[in-house]
Amino acid sequence: MNEVWERLTSQARDRVDAALLDRGLLAAIVVLREECGLDPAPSLYEAQEAVTRRRARLIDRGVVEAEPQRVVDISGVLAAAKAITCSVVAVEAVWDGDTQGWTVDLVAIVDRPGRHHDSFDEVRLASIRHGGDLRLFNGQVPPWPEAAEAQQVGEAVAARLRVPFHFTSPQTPDLDLPRWRDGRPASIHQQRYRYVGPADLLAAVTQDAGGHRVTSVDELAAWMAALAPAERREPHTFIVDVAGDLRVAPRRSEHVACAGGRPVLSAGEIGFAGQDRHWAVAEVTNQSTGYCPETSSWQAVAAACERAGLEHPRGFTAAFEFRRCPDCCQINIVKDDDFSCAACGADLPREWNVAR
Repeated sequence: MNEVWERLTSQARDRVDAALLDRGLLAAIVVLREECGLDPAPSLYEAQEAVTRRRARLIDRGVVEAEPQRVVDISGVLAAAKAITCSVVAVEAVWDGDTQGWTVDLVAIVDRPGRHHDSFDEVRLASIRHGGDLRLFNGQVPPWPEAAEAQQVGEAVAARLRVPFHFTSPQTPDLDLPRWRDGRPASIHQQRYRYVGPADLLAAVTQDAGGHRVTSVDELAAWMAALAPAERREPHTFIVDVAGDLRVAPRRSEHVACAGGRPVLSAGEIGFAGQDRHWAVAEVTNQSTGYCPETSSWQAVAAACERAGLEHPRGFTAAFEFRRCPDCCQINIVKDDDFSCAACGADLPREWNVAR
């Protein structure tokens, strides 16, 4: 029995029980702290523990009905994520807590400046709670069922969105844990290239589209192993997504499909050399008429390769300069330092201007 409860008179216990039955947990805590004549008055946490234990006993006796466990619906969380107007770059599970106990929040990491990072913000998708802190005293946790549910739902939603899922500590609740954004430098907030190619190709991109994400040599090796030998020798379509990760697809894939229709930090063609689990970047270009990235986007390519542990050249092995004609709007590739439009002959600007 709880020490605070033992100090109560029978009349005071009846008042707490009545508050529990009529008005719920919070009202009973207020009654216990302010109307039961205890001196010194119990702290908020002590009162919460006493009332929570009392409520559990009343549930066991059938006097109080247990709250039905709420199961988070994957389709509902996915719909909430897809309704976000800016690009979702990751799904993360984050511990949070209040006077009732621990919860796990599922959040979408989105591509816009936020309070805690220059490049990324977050939107809450769902909160999961399976009980209060009393479970710690009863030995019911760990493992934490809310963490298991968050892991299952978060991984499923992230897989459908083709973005990474992150949960720093499913085993142990804590408010001061590393976050997904902590592994992303603020300097990644650089030029985003939006799709500028044919509209029908963008319209054909499905919500589940996206290239194979490469964040390690092992992930690349697994993807290469699934290709036919002739395909391995070909250059592949690649993009660097706004989270800074390399994504690859077979050569004949459209860059906009590889990117899932989203903006990119760079795009082009990439070739790998090696075998088994030993691969390195042999050639890489910024040749993408769908995104027309600048040669300065190499910084994002190099960072993505280094994050994945891939050796790479010092720059694009073939670099392309894209310009939009100010007169006819035709997109041109500048060759031999000839800054004139191939369609109408007008002068092309010296600075990159492809974005609409």
